[in-house]
Amino acid sequence: MKFKSATLWLVAIAVILGAGVIMLETQRSPETASQAEGVEPLFTFEEQDIQAFTLTTQLRTLRFERDDQERWQMLEPEQMPANDASIAFLLNLLVSGESDRTLSVPAADWEVFSFHQPLAVIDLTVEGEEEERSLTVGGYDFNRSALYAHRDLPDNAPEGLETLNVLLVTPTFEDAVSRPLDDWKELEEQGSDSESGEPTDDLVPDDANDPETPEGEN
Repeated sequence: MKFKSATLWLVAIAVILGAGVIMLETQRSPETASQAEGVEPLFTFEEQDIQAFTLTTQLRTLRFERDDQERWQMLEPEQMPANDASIAFLLNLLVSGESDRTLSVPAADWEVFSFHQPLAVIDLTVEGEEEERSLTVGGYDFNRSALYAHRDLPDNAPEGLETLNVLLVTPTFEDAVSRPLDDWKELEEQGSDSESGEPTDDLVPDDANDPETPEGEN
């Protein structure tokens, strides 16, 4: 009888635990669906609509603009052609990036998300937009799986704000904005002689020179 009683107790406990798991999953389902429905693009314009942008990091400020031939030019800190690949990588993140959650938090929590010392601020001049658009990239979340970000913060933020609509964006933004200065400059071809197809003197072997004229041949 003791054996049967113990078995009945185990069965009862298993039933209770199973019911608890079912109830927990039922409660979680609406929350998960709400997060999935909250996926939204960072911006709705296209990459070709961006005519100029300024990237401000803790190290420097860089300013770029498209010229009449639609090629990117660096205006600050130097004036020269820009590296199209580096710019395309950043702009693609902006126009194709998404946030799967938006956190509505008090503006008093400004520093919690590192918006007082952001990783980067990207100001965009967009064709068809009356005002500049911007993305402020703050710090990492608790498990470093995402970066906090905020769209179109006013210059005097957080003054005058009651809440912040914090986005969670891909950590790849850190790679896109933290490049060395040289990575933003157009790659230069090495050696003008190689561009023209003419070999340089140091590439001509010594034994390829004209042989000396034997004595007495003149």
